Amino acid sequence: MFHFSFLYLIFLFLNTVCVIIFRVEQLAIQNNEFNSTLPNSIYDLKSLKTLFLNGNKFTGTISSKMANWKDMETLAFYDNSFSGTISKAVNWYFDTQKPTLFMHFNLFNGTIPCPKFKEAQAIIKADCNKPDLVCKCCESCCDENRFCIQEDPAPWSTSRK
Repeated sequence: MFHFSFLYLIFLFLNTVCVIIFRVEQLAIQNNEFNSTLPNSIYDLKSLKTLFLNGNKFTGTISSKMANWKDMETLAFYDNSFSGTISKAVNWYFDTQKPTLFMHFNLFNGTIPCPKFKEAQAIIKADCNKPDLVCKCCESCCDENRFCIQEDPAPWSTSRK
């Protein structure tokens, strides 16, 4: 099992060495059982297009510094223990992207903002079958029993209203 110090060194290395040599566009550190908060240096990887943090034991909130990821296409941070008000953290993402966002099986609350894109453009999976999280644009909603229901019609359907 990796410890927080190892995870911190990975991000420190990526931030100081790799970014100078090349642009980090994809980072996949899923299913490693990392059990800490996200190091702030991850938000400095401004070229990220794909980020997989799923299947760890990350805690804490998602920072609004995510706004640094202007080119983000796919963001997967499901199956962790993140918490906090989700709308504050991801509002920037919904304003600028056609989101692919997997954030289910966490401890978020609030309302997922979806005002500026057509729902057929988004693929969003969240814990919206829980009373403290609202999502009117999710293609799949999960509950506290880890049961997820896909909403109809399918997200790729052009008939979605």
